Amino acid sequence: MKLCGGFHPDYCVKVQSKGETIYYFVCFGCHEMKAYAGKIELYADLTDEGYDALRELLTPYVDQRPALELPPPPPPPEEFNNANQTE
Repeated sequence: MKLCGGFHPDYCVKVQSKGETIYYFVCFGCHEMKAYAGKIELYADLTDEGYDALRELLTPYVDQRPALELPPPPPPPEEFNNANQTE
């Protein structure tokens, strides 16, 4: 089991050839890749060589990735609010 927090792709590479489309989702944190072509799905670990090659190939496109937008933090639990009230 990997301790990276689960598959979270950093990049999607779309390849079209002869009327077929394949989507490759690459996760550098997990060193994994998922590929989808129609109803076919492939899930694989990247070799060290594959990881290095993809990192070198995709890093120049980092500025085209969507900005990381974190949701606002949740409000504190009601018990916390009640404990801090003065009477």
